[in-house]
Amino acid sequence: MALSLWKIEPIARAEDPRWLDHPRFERLVVRAETAAEARQIAAAEEIGEDTDAVGNESLGDAAGFKDEKLYRVMPLADEERGTLSPEGRPAVLSRLAG
Repeated sequence: MALSLWKIEPIARAEDPRWLDHPRFERLVVRAETAAEARQIAAAEEIGEDTDAVGNESLGDAAGFKDEKLYRVMPLADEERGTLSPEGRPAVLSRLAG
């Protein structure tokens, strides 16, 4: 099944206080059906599959990729695709740390 390829890039300056303790990535490429799903997939990977909330904690806002003031999500242009394929399950395909 072919999905869309999305690039997620920071739009906030490196010194923006909204970054808090979030790692800052220069670019991620995510295979997903929608831009919103791409954010969710990137956020799940940032938080980690083995991270559990304790007590009444919520991990809902723990990921920087969900913050529209930190990152933007755009379709990946064909000329940027390289060897990345839209075929397969939703996943983070590449990341470039900043």
